[in-house]
Amino acid sequence: MKLLFFFEILLVSSGQLWGQKLHVPGDTIRCDSASYICESHVFSLAMTYRNMNFTDTTKVLYYDDGSKVPYYEEYIFIVEGWSEIEEWIKTELFTPEEYDLVKGIRKSFRMCVYSDNEGKTIGVVFELFRNDPVFARIDANRLFALEKKLKAIVRLKTPPKEKKLKNYSYLIPIQYSVWK
Repeated sequence: MKLLFFFEILLVSSGQLWGQKLHVPGDTIRCDSASYICESHVFSLAMTYRNMNFTDTTKVLYYDDGSKVPYYEEYIFIVEGWSEIEEWIKTELFTPEEYDLVKGIRKSFRMCVYSDNEGKTIGVVFELFRNDPVFARIDANRLFALEKKLKAIVRLKTPPKEKKLKNYSYLIPIQYSVWK
């Protein structure tokens, strides 16, 4: 009987760890400013959070005239503001308890950033593991704050010859294992 009671307590507490719901693919996370859809890939441990208002999420590069960029063409870009974003996530987005929970663990998440041909960020898709201790339970207000901060800080410095491209997509990985 005591064992049955223990398992009931364990089941109830595991579903609502830290008072926040564990997000599963198909969930819509809402706040006053934005709504995010939680999506998953087939047979994958990864999931993505995408702002429902941002729909241009192709990873294919196009020229201004509409033609597709060949896969063998290489372009070199400089991302400005990367370290500022990582520091902001550590100090302002995460609570001290969340930071202590993730620092040093072998997990990461990445932000797929979409920019226009001027280098201005137009959208972000967050990609993470389903068992991420913080982002798998994050609320929409904090996701929106991160997206807003990314749009304000991160710029893609594009050389003049790349101005003929329409939109860019690039990844910003954040690795918890290097945090001290």
